[in-house]
Amino acid sequence: MWQSETLAIRCSFPRNKQRIAVIAFTCLLGGCTSSPPNSLGLINNLNLANCPDKPNCVVSNADDLAHYIDALDHSGDQQTTRDKLVDVISSMEGGTVTLEESVTMKNAKHNSIYIRAEFQSKWFKFVDDTEFLIEKEKIQVCSAARLGRSDFGVNRERLESIRRAFSP
Repeated sequence: MWQSETLAIRCSFPRNKQRIAVIAFTCLLGGCTSSPPNSLGLINNLNLANCPDKPNCVVSNADDLAHYIDALDHSGDQQTTRDKLVDVISSMEGGTVTLEESVTMKNAKHNSIYIRAEFQSKWFKFVDDTEFLIEKEKIQVCSAARLGRSDFGVNRERLESIRRAFSP
């Protein structure tokens, strides 16, 4: 009986390897992407959405420390800041601006600029969704992996890299 159990384990192992190989090959060909989540965008023309209950997201208006990241500072006018931010995003590996719009904030005397960008990883083509809300003196930010549970800190580090680009 012990030999037949061992034989069954040996026979199933290559099949599992085949499944893993097919999944990896599919990801390489088609990319590990999906459609952007419905949670992107502003809530009531006021705030970026909160992070889901997964560690692969950071947002400047988070209520918990695990997801919190400071908003970015900027010193120029909103249009100059927008131009610089688009340049920084475009210069980063896999970075693409996918949406820009001017937003009239509730109870505010100024407009804000909303920018959505996607960053695609080089090898497996994983997509991270990143949002920016350029306000008068701050840039509110949110960045989240589209798939999976962990991003190994990639989204936080990407936003810190963008912060360094805005430092004097």
